[in-house]
Amino acid sequence: MKNRSVFFTANAGFLLTVNGITLAVDAFPQSADRGFSALSSAHLEQLCHHPDLADILYVIATHDHNDHYSKDWNEQFLNHHPQARFLGAVSEKQEPETRDPILLRSDHPTYYLPGITFEFLRLPHEGAAFADVSNFGCLVTFPAASAPCRILFLGDATPADPAIAQWIGDRPIDLAMLNFPWIALPKGRAFIEKYLPTARIGVIHLPYEDEDRNHYVAAARKAVTQWNRPDVTLLTEYGQEMSF
Repeated sequence: MKNRSVFFTANAGFLLTVNGITLAVDAFPQSADRGFSALSSAHLEQLCHHPDLADILYVIATHDHNDHYSKDWNEQFLNHHPQARFLGAVSEKQEPETRDPILLRSDHPTYYLPGITFEFLRLPHEGAAFADVSNFGCLVTFPAASAPCRILFLGDATPADPAIAQWIGDRPIDLAMLNFPWIALPKGRAFIEKYLPTARIGVIHLPYEDEDRNHYVAAARKAVTQWNRPDVTLLTEYGQEMSF
């Protein structure tokens, strides 16, 4: 994988590489839900043995819904990469058996690790039916002598939540990985224009194109065309890569 790149897996899952550090985010969903796509067992096996992932350092779960997280498949990946550390908003019952996991319990935990900082924020999951779900966004910072590289991802947070604007403040974001309602809804696009004006946007939580029975991809593509913002990429195929 290229430096400063994203490798898409399924649904809202991706691998992120910056400055030689690679992390996986919601990357191993075992179950499809509400018309979205899951990772196949064959693709999981490929990821477990992918040569570019031999030194992966972090595996992150924003929350433990089945379309984002599988305990079994996270364990399988981590067993192949014992050097990787798990950070996740999962219950103790869902915690993977791995070395020294970090479980997100407080509202705004921050971890300063070699070459990288994880700043998490508890954010309400979109939809009243999921009010009890522990969902975390994360601002990842890679320090640099000139300017730090910052990546934002939010799990299934409500688009345009004012708490997100207050959290990121005036810090420039290089890449934001956002669920597709952020670009489909006017309030989401307005938030991006105001608070993420220079960010490259990766659009996730979309099904694979050949499984798009609810036409989510078509709707997202139409929204991007009407918006006419050139730095937006829809991630809809396993193995799709995006540089930023």
